[in-house]
Amino acid sequence: MIRDIYHPGEKIENEFLKEKIRSKINEMLKWKRKGFPGSNPVSLTKHNIRNLFSKDYLICEKTDGVRYFLFIASNTTFLIDRNYDIFKNDMHIPTHDDLHAKQQLTLLDGELVEDTIFNQKKGVEENKIVYLIYDGLYIHRNDITALNYLERLTNVYNFVIVPLKRYRRYTKQRKRNGGPTPPSRSAFESDDGNVNNWQSVSGSKNVSLSGSKNVSLSGSKNVSLSGSEKQSLRRRADQMGDKDTSTDQWSDHNGTPPLPRSATRFGLDDHSAHKEEAYTNAQQYGTLTSIGVGDESDETSPSSEGNPSDEGSPPDEDSLPFEIYLKDFYPITQITELIQTIKKLPHASDGIIFTPLNYPYRTGNFFELLKWKPLNLNTVDFGIETIYDQHNIPEKFELFISIRGVRTSYRTYLAEYGDVYKELLTLALNNKISHYIIECYYVARHIFSTFKNENGKEERIEGGWIAQKIRFDKNIPNDISTLNKVIQSILDNITIDSLIKEVSRNRPGKRAGGAGMK
Repeated sequence: MIRDIYHPGEKIENEFLKEKIRSKINEMLKWKRKGFPGSNPVSLTKHNIRNLFSKDYLICEKTDGVRYFLFIASNTTFLIDRNYDIFKNDMHIPTHDDLHAKQQLTLLDGELVEDTIFNQKKGVEENKIVYLIYDGLYIHRNDITALNYLERLTNVYNFVIVPLKRYRRYTKQRKRNGGPTPPSRSAFESDDGNVNNWQSVSGSKNVSLSGSKNVSLSGSKNVSLSGSEKQSLRRRADQMGDKDTSTDQWSDHNGTPPLPRSATRFGLDDHSAHKEEAYTNAQQYGTLTSIGVGDESDETSPSSEGNPSDEGSPPDEDSLPFEIYLKDFYPITQITELIQTIKKLPHASDGIIFTPLNYPYRTGNFFELLKWKPLNLNTVDFGIETIYDQHNIPEKFELFISIRGVRTSYRTYLAEYGDVYKELLTLALNNKISHYIIECYYVARHIFSTFKNENGKEERIEGGWIAQKIRFDKNIPNDISTLNKVIQSILDNITIDSLIKEVSRNRPGKRAGGAGMK
């Protein structure tokens, strides 16, 4: 098992090996800039919301986890975070055509999250680490970045999820038999008995999964699951319970806040997403639902030298490093169903992601890829510098942003409120901290903070940025453009209710053109 979502395996410290892996990924993605090459969303505003109604979009919940590339190369699995730090985590992720063979040059985009579920057998809550895939870039040496989003998801399902499900089935059979037995032919077949053809999927304009697993861009845009898959998902949902204790974290706030330092108060109370015991099977809503390999069909983790044909028993189920699922996806018209599902998720969620269907994978900032967060979760990642008094006691923390790649003072200090602020003071007493990235949310009233005016003189003002959490997965603050977009999002005050109304008002067939909030 891995320690936590911030330490998903053995960290690679060898600089030569790290640079070799980074260079390979940069080459695969044609990335020539510094830093992590993953696609980044931008905040939803009244200006760009019109994109949602002029283009086709899929939506999913914005998981409050840690983002990683999952990269398979040289018979080894690596998890790569936004710092471009690399963790080795040997797992057997088989190819579609041969369950004994590991995939090579597979690159997936997703995030690790910690699910809290109720174990009915033991009668206790347990934490389970899950990797949620939301995009595919390469699969077994095949570059799929040029395909549209639905085609990429289809390839992930066919050539990652399905082989993992079959491999899991095979290891269970081997364990029951008390030793190695060759997998039956059915282990390499689709549920309808046919072997999927890679070229027919990756090269097709009209994407479809073999058998009953059809993906459609029209109608309900759903993946039809076989009976056994539905039962597996229901078992997972049942295991997690059905308790809906949703919070009001996404409820609308009265008033429209102006720029920070003068907005109405929001987010001052506990604003972290509430972890639910329940997991709603979104299949009932007609979605691209989470097809996973956990519980009934999870992947195993053999040793680096082993493979399914080795002598001995398969790894214990409890020793699996994490489970793998394909995230739930909905057509934009089913936003209310998505919101109801989010209330019952077993992990924290802090918003909604809107992904355009008809685009290739884009590295760096992707301006058609949009994220919505409730006001109290609309955050900015700042760098900090500790300011000490004459007795070497930490006094305050100056905030920094990035301007054209240069770490630059925001001329504002972190508001002196909250548990994370206390934690930072404790850390600063023992070590000078200047490399931390702090995720902050803005509160306009009833708190005070300090900023430096144009003359460098410090002034005390109402309102300020409050530390929400330390971002151990990042080492670079947000760019000033990101900060400005978040502030614009705060100004626009797009609440969940107004978002639902806008989607309803502009749904296909009801309104042609002219979309956009007034």
